[in-house]
Amino acid sequence: MGDLPGLHSEDSSVQIGGMLGALHPSSADLLRDHMDRMISNWDCSVPDYASYPSPECFHTDFMPEIYEGWLSRLPAELNGKPLSLYVHIPFTRADWGTECGQACSCRSGRFHTHHRFPLHQVDAAYDSARLYVQSLLYEIDRIAEMIPGRQPVSQIYFGGGAADFLVPQDLQRICNRIKRRFAVYEDAEITMEVDPQTADTEEILELAGYGVNRVVLHVLDFHPGVLEALGRNGQNETQIRALMQGFSAGGVRHIDFAMMYGLPMQTEDRFESSMMTAGRMHPSRILLRGYRNPEEGGHGWSEDPERRRMLPDAARRYHLFRVAGDALNMRGYTPIGTDHFVRNADPLVRAMRKGKLAYNMLGYSFANTGATIGFGAAAITALPQGMIRNADTVGGYQDRLALGDLPVAKGLKYYGEDRLRREKIHELLCYFRTHLRGLSKAEQGTVLEKLRPYITAEMVAIRYVDDDFHLIVRERGRAFVRAICTALDSYYDAYLQGYN
Repeated sequence: MGDLPGLHSEDSSVQIGGMLGALHPSSADLLRDHMDRMISNWDCSVPDYASYPSPECFHTDFMPEIYEGWLSRLPAELNGKPLSLYVHIPFTRADWGTECGQACSCRSGRFHTHHRFPLHQVDAAYDSARLYVQSLLYEIDRIAEMIPGRQPVSQIYFGGGAADFLVPQDLQRICNRIKRRFAVYEDAEITMEVDPQTADTEEILELAGYGVNRVVLHVLDFHPGVLEALGRNGQNETQIRALMQGFSAGGVRHIDFAMMYGLPMQTEDRFESSMMTAGRMHPSRILLRGYRNPEEGGHGWSEDPERRRMLPDAARRYHLFRVAGDALNMRGYTPIGTDHFVRNADPLVRAMRKGKLAYNMLGYSFANTGATIGFGAAAITALPQGMIRNADTVGGYQDRLALGDLPVAKGLKYYGEDRLRREKIHELLCYFRTHLRGLSKAEQGTVLEKLRPYITAEMVAIRYVDDDFHLIVRERGRAFVRAICTALDSYYDAYLQGYN
């Protein structure tokens, strides 16, 4: 295996973040240049790791009957743990700016993640969405019938797209069907993604009566120049505040913002100002995501070659993320994992301090759920036995259900160390540290060899304690944590082949 630089070393890494502003100008410039070179060297395609293995590695010859068998044995596998449910609504009224939702994991940046889900846009005709709702209800029934008993549910997430595209009556039908088929906790967290361009406060408030208690507003940015470039001419701070007040008055307890870096016309000064504005408005949580690069199949601006040149490169994206994090720290928000910022009283902070923070298909969570079942086109299900993904397109999804089949397009059964590796990857994404206990000596050696470049670059420190290797991601390596996770990913080569 050879000697590994950094073995037994203490974590004395330079604090990047706010230190760039605190250093002498010449020192800050040198450190910035160093980070830019690192980003250029380490810019690569990596999975989001909300699911492990990533969907690119799933098998297209996966048999739906295997999934049916998993569902029939699910209560014994869960051992009393509740379920999380994800409902994919792949529609939006907007022409731009509504990326796939949190569970779809579109928090991209070339050195962050490249998880791509299709996003369907529809006009005022509602027929296709109404038919889609019928398909959702049928799938919910079919899945519930295959699971013995009414399984408890602690989380429900409506994402897409924008879930508020559906009229309240259709969302109510979905909520009622889920509650009829599953034992939803009274205090279950029920979240809905909302596009502020088209949000109807009165309609959404009807949903509070059905249990929706958290709303994620896809704000993206507050700067007028950026919003104009995105075609969001009607969005401003006053409008967002009015939405927040309406939601709060109607009983929606938690209002989150989804902000986005890497957008056209963004500069560090502009985005810092936008994030200070966001913090001043006191949303419960702020999710800081990266816009996908044009070669990854983004939308809107990236389809125009002339406009592509106005999108920031990887280095600028990093600095946009850094100034945003610094601004939120100044506003009193606590960073959680790679892209969440929350108030100090948030349950995620308590979970992190107690070592109970989880990372799953719905993002960061304090809920100790045993599995996530996804409903809808392109939805992913993660069970203790393995994972499946539904047909990508609305048409393909509906066609399979119309034939009486489950809409499974591909899947993967866990083998060997898959679950152990997933656990260690998620520990890195939650706490920026893990250990290699449980892996064979040969596999430990392979992981350490893959980490060698990151250790040499002082992104990772390795400590050998109690006959076990402990992996610590240093501050300067945290922007690259998903790339570091690839050292533990036995499917990474298959991911690259599937992605390309």
